[in-house]
Amino acid sequence: MHPLAIVGGVVLQMALGSIWYGPVMFKDAFALNAFGTTEDLKPSPSAMASIVVGPLISTPIFLFVMDVANAHTALLGLGWGILFGLMLFSTQLMHGLFEKRPIALQLIHQGFHAVGFALLGVLYGALS
Repeated sequence: MHPLAIVGGVVLQMALGSIWYGPVMFKDAFALNAFGTTEDLKPSPSAMASIVVGPLISTPIFLFVMDVANAHTALLGLGWGILFGLMLFSTQLMHGLFEKRPIALQLIHQGFHAVGFALLGVLYGALS
């Protein structure tokens, strides 16, 4: 796996996050379900750091799995991305339910990850 693939994956996920959680898509729904308000909230420095650290950890793991699975086409990348998204959703759903988080918030978060991994899989598969 090429280091540029990791950098590209991190940038892709950061760009998707700015769209997904921004005014174009789910900003108000996210804020309302997470914080009970749609006012502009300033994220903490640790939250901002997680925007980079999370993808720096998850991207190489996902790309490694794609390499091991010999998933070197856009279609196979899409499939693996969807599978990773479903895996994350199923493991995180139980926590959200026990914590009584709104299902809408869980769908926003896990939808972001599913779409992010699907796009990353398509990109990596197409370029492999």
